[in-house]
This record gives sequence, structure tokens and C-alpha cells, in this order.
Amino acid sequence: MNNQNTNTVDEFDSDYLDSFKDLVIRDVKNESTPEEKTHLINNMDMWLYNLRVIRRDVEFQLSSNKAKNKIKVLEMKDEGYSNFDIESFITKQNKWRINTIKFLTSIERKTLYVKLVVGS
Repeated sequence: MNNQNTNTVDEFDSDYLDSFKDLVIRDVKNESTPEEKTHLINNMDMWLYNLRVIRRDVEFQLSSNKAKNKIKVLEMKDEGYSNFDIESFITKQNKWRINTIKFLTSIERKTLYVKLVVGS
């Protein structure tokens, strides 16, 4: 089942690329329609490319967010925030991190699926 579209990324306009990326994100979240899944299957190279780009973006967000949070906690302490407020901030950020790691795991799972389909 190798119905790859031979179009290159250069042949698409930026609006299409953005909407395709949004579709890939919806698919990773299991929110895509059967018609959209068919569109992804018909554009395997673009699908895999977008999964890789999204993964890199999420990995960057995870690493940069960790550093920003450390700075924010120090600022909150300097500004006299209560321990409760600081702990609430940390808890909120940890929940974000857990959800983001779950999303990253979904991206990796979907990437493996696409590679499997491309290889068959």
C-alpha cells in the first residue's frame, strides 16, 4: 500500500502546508475524519515530514519551557509570591509537561505507523 504522492513541498503554497500540518496534529490527537485520513495516506511523504517537524517543535517546547519555569520560579520568589502561589505555578507547569509528553508519545506512535505503511 504505497500510494505516495510525488509532489514536493515546494509545489504547495504556505496556506496548504499550514492546513496540512493542522490536519496532522488533529490526526495525532485522533480527531481527524475518515476523509482526512485518506488525504494523509495519499500524501505519505508530507505526512511523515510534518510528523518530524511537529516532533522537533514539541521537543523544543519541552526543553525551553523547563528553563523558563526555573526562571519564573526565581522571579516569583524575588517578587514575594507566597509558597502556595509558587507551588500552584509548578503544579500547573508539571501538568502541562505531562500532557505534552503524552502528545509527543502519540507523535512517535503515529510516525512508526506511517513508516510501517511506507515500508510495505
